Amino acid sequence: MDKPVLGDYRIEGIVGVGRMGVVYLAIDRITGRAVALKVLRDDVGVDPVYRARFRREGELLAQLNHPHIIPIHGMGEVDGELYMASRLVSSTLRNLILAGPISVDDAMTILTALATALDAAHAVGVVHRDVKPANVLIDPGPDVYLGDFGLARDHEGSQLTLPGQVLGTIDYMAPELLDGERVGAATDIYGLACLACETLTGTVPYVRETDAATMYAHIVEPPPSVSERRPELPAALDAVLAAGMAKDPEDRPASAGALVVDMLGALGRPAPACLAEAA
Repeated sequence: MDKPVLGDYRIEGIVGVGRMGVVYLAIDRITGRAVALKVLRDDVGVDPVYRARFRREGELLAQLNHPHIIPIHGMGEVDGELYMASRLVSSTLRNLILAGPISVDDAMTILTALATALDAAHAVGVVHRDVKPANVLIDPGPDVYLGDFGLARDHEGSQLTLPGQVLGTIDYMAPELLDGERVGAATDIYGLACLACETLTGTVPYVRETDAATMYAHIVEPPPSVSERRPELPAALDAVLAAGMAKDPEDRPASAGALVVDMLGALGRPAPACLAEAA
């Protein structure tokens, strides 16, 4: 039986299912290259808002040419099915966290790469709005890529969001996202601080039984202590992550790079050259 084909791609199997799309392992029939082929799910494919959001994700990824942002190989539409082909990556940060403790060295390598990716996006007015381990793609090395810009907001401020609709992932959502206030680069910095907490300790910042309780914690409760969860970490790191998770966006570090530079400082480590401007 012939394998299904979509445009120039032969589908080999399913990699995963996300909020908007199904990701397939596919082979480019022209180049022979294996790719991750993201296809808009059937249940949302008829919704013009989701179709517009999917197209814009591809456009943003095509514009964001950065070594730590997942590269896109192409996008198109066949018989009403929207698809996007990107680099095929073997795993995610979420999988690494579930597999067991991540060394501090590897954690800081990952966070440094993410900070440069976010700062590059922010420099052209793009806010990711969904920074979380499942959206961090990793190959052995680790080679790190920020992916899934499906909820991103561009410099023109268009959000494709209905009034009162909250988009994102509760465990990493800044208070301003939950309150429906205007989002900006500081929103992603909050998400990066939450992700840093989980990467270093294996647990999300606020472990609560309900989404409502988690939302309440993000809005009013103090940030957790990573040094209590992982005693080998210095107490100075708690203050750095608390600044990254400040309730008021104005009180957070000026950039994602600045947050990671401060983390490295708390750990007694120098900032790498790629974060020199943030130091």
